[in-house]
Amino acid sequence: MPTFDPDVDFIGRVTRHLDGWLIDDDAEVTADLLRTQEAWGAGDAPLFEIGVYCGKYLSLLMASAARTHSRVLGIDTFQFKDLATVTEGLRVLVPDLMQVLSLHQGSSRDLTADSILQVLGRPARFISVDGSHEHHDVLHDLRLADDTLDEFGLVAVDDFLNPVAIGVNRAVNSFMESAPNLVGVACGPNKLFLARPMQADRYRQHLEAHLMSTSSARGELFRSRLGTWRGLVEQQFFGSTMLLYACPP
Repeated sequence: MPTFDPDVDFIGRVTRHLDGWLIDDDAEVTADLLRTQEAWGAGDAPLFEIGVYCGKYLSLLMASAARTHSRVLGIDTFQFKDLATVTEGLRVLVPDLMQVLSLHQGSSRDLTADSILQVLGRPARFISVDGSHEHHDVLHDLRLADDTLDEFGLVAVDDFLNPVAIGVNRAVNSFMESAPNLVGVACGPNKLFLARPMQADRYRQHLEAHLMSTSSARGELFRSRLGTWRGLVEQQFFGSTMLLYACPP
């Protein structure tokens, strides 16, 4: 009998029912990394996302925040879905999680690290960058993330290597060439994860152990590729080692 996985259950009950784009591999790896932060005792720090849309990815952050009695900030222009509609959609699906959430309507370009930290109260442990996909906007958001992330934190960058998001790819490369206080940890079908250099190996080792032990198709693919050649599951990324999970062949 399959083992019950609360994160897979939450993704099936909640996340998949919110409008937006999120690949299951990315959702499940995100949920696992959030659980890892919680287990390491770093879970009470706040989380925030730039680019909420309808809250699909944000729901994962909200679930983690509720478990650790922390807060989530969502920043969006709400030009595609208005704030009231997004709020109500989340309220219907996760009424018990709404107390952890604050939504800010506006452009991230109008925000500074100081203004973000004033709202959060302290640096964040998890930041999702998924707002405007234009080069200069993404570059601004990455710098904002670097300036507001705590020592145990992770940054998830959406649409890296997506051929219809060239601005994201340009911005990530420009950002990494500037030698930020962030390095690559892992890359999946549509998410890039960055961490502080002192914590990157720890996250990477945990994720590899998870992929080696999970019975999911993602784990089977990882193990098969690793058995063929480690270069299929690990690449150098601006001077650090980055794990690849469930990437296209």
